[in-house]
Amino acid sequence: MGARTLQALCATAYVTFRELEALPKVLAAINKAATLSDVSIKLASARATGRLIVSEMRIQPSAPSIEKLIDQRSEVQRAVMAALRVSARANASALQPYLPEILPSLASLVGAVQGPLKMVAERTLAAVLQVSEGLDVAHEILEGGKVRGLAKTLLNDTYLRRISKLGSHNEGEEEEEDRY
Repeated sequence: MGARTLQALCATAYVTFRELEALPKVLAAINKAATLSDVSIKLASARATGRLIVSEMRIQPSAPSIEKLIDQRSEVQRAVMAALRVSARANASALQPYLPEILPSLASLVGAVQGPLKMVAERTLAAVLQVSEGLDVAHEILEGGKVRGLAKTLLNDTYLRRISKLGSHNEGEEEEEDRY
């Protein structure tokens, strides 16, 4: 199944995939597409993953693991981060069990890039940690001992307060988020 077809189906047919027990095959196809060299295929794979996450979070409080897609090209990274922001707005508490896997990738992205992509990553961190509502959730996650390395170092009180003051998103991000 082509990545672009999966992308379209994931937005509308999530329940059907689950009912037909086809979700493992769909996830395998998405993972396979994410490893191909064509950037547009990787981007479609990231969007398909994002749409699956958003669809699943609307139905139940869980989400598939997506940390591998964050470690891709900038277009794929933007698509995954848009899906994370939409997911955080839809059901932020459902993302909490997955944050120990997601936060290190986001933290390394913040540390490795500059400019607009860094700002998008910071806004994504702000959304998934719910810092606009206070630092309690972020402190709970960080003090739980599951987050280590660069993420633990980066996500200190000063940094969390700074990203809590960022706007929730800009026009370019709104367009990307509307795809989910």
